[in-house]
Amino acid sequence: MVEGGTTLHTQFLTPALADELHLVIPPFVGDPTAARLVAPGTYPQSSAHRMNLTEVRQIGDVVSLRYLLEVALEVSTSTVCRSVLTPPGPGGHPSVGGS
Repeated sequence: MVEGGTTLHTQFLTPALADELHLVIPPFVGDPTAARLVAPGTYPQSSAHRMNLTEVRQIGDVVSLRYLLEVALEVSTSTVCRSVLTPPGPGGHPSVGGS
């Protein structure tokens, strides 16, 4: 499970590293300063490759949506391993992504 902001969501969703997406929708909209779920990028999901809605739950005054991202299941193991096993970057910290 990964919980984060716009950058982290984008880093996991654009290369199809996530197999599920859970969204919680609050009962208000319209804050122009609110963070975005994802940044611009090339995503494997589209109108031709839709996410599969598998669960809807009401939790108080919010709704939780659970989607399966079928495209992630098609990603080869070697692609995932290259992304996860990238050598440490500067300062010895693990780098994000792969080649």
